[in-house]
Amino acid sequence: MALEIEILTSSKGSNPGGKCSIGVNNRPPFLYYVKHCHSASGKHPFNPQNQPFFEAITFEMARTLGLHVPDFYVLLNPERGLEFKHSSDIKPNLHPDKKCYFASRIIAQPSIRDDNPDLVRVIDEERIHRDLLDVADIEGIGQNYSFFENGDEPPRVFYLDLGCSFVHSKEGKLFIQGRHQKALEGCLRDKHYLKELSHYAVISRDDKIIVPLKELAFSSRTMTVPAIDPRLREPFTRVRVSDYLSEEELHAIECILTAQMRDSVRKYKSSPYLIKD
Repeated sequence: MALEIEILTSSKGSNPGGKCSIGVNNRPPFLYYVKHCHSASGKHPFNPQNQPFFEAITFEMARTLGLHVPDFYVLLNPERGLEFKHSSDIKPNLHPDKKCYFASRIIAQPSIRDDNPDLVRVIDEERIHRDLLDVADIEGIGQNYSFFENGDEPPRVFYLDLGCSFVHSKEGKLFIQGRHQKALEGCLRDKHYLKELSHYAVISRDDKIIVPLKELAFSSRTMTVPAIDPRLREPFTRVRVSDYLSEEELHAIECILTAQMRDSVRKYKSSPYLIKD
């Protein structure tokens, strides 16, 4: 399999990354934003090398809840053999020695005012779904979303940069917020969080499915996410998250998401999207 990756820009944020052209088996290339982390700070079990999986989990859960996100992949580098080409005028900070990278398809961002009434309405209606996943840095930050109005179709917001709902990164360093640290430390003692959560489900944003919140909080154990594996003849595949994360990481994800969703349930008890048995 031939995988061609060319770095076109340096990073747009504080984390290592850049806009890349990725071509597979001589097919026309597509543009992706590719990024990774290099270190961690604070006390937590999350391995910075696994940051692409953490972000992919968040994107996959967002899709489950009916939110629109671009195509995304965990770009695997199991043999540390990926080659990132670039012109001499680019100063890349994507490091070829990482075991994987997060790649999200770059889509158009039509010019739109933040006070567009349809945009404001959709952002508000989808707030409960974002808050269940603790997705922040959306409202008022135009570079993190695209808004599309297409004739008779309902207007849609595409979330381009969700980050990780349970762990965060800045300047290439992985860390967790104070309230997530508290949730992690109290997870085993506060089993009533899970009991409370087990009584609730949420209707997906597209009204297609009902998602039990307990199942969503624990979904990373059985979840598969899109991946690009350069070892395969056809590299586009799906991989099981639990094959790459440690038991400690999976348990920490469950603890943090359980606490986050419990808090959101209390905040949005009157929401028409929330169902209590």
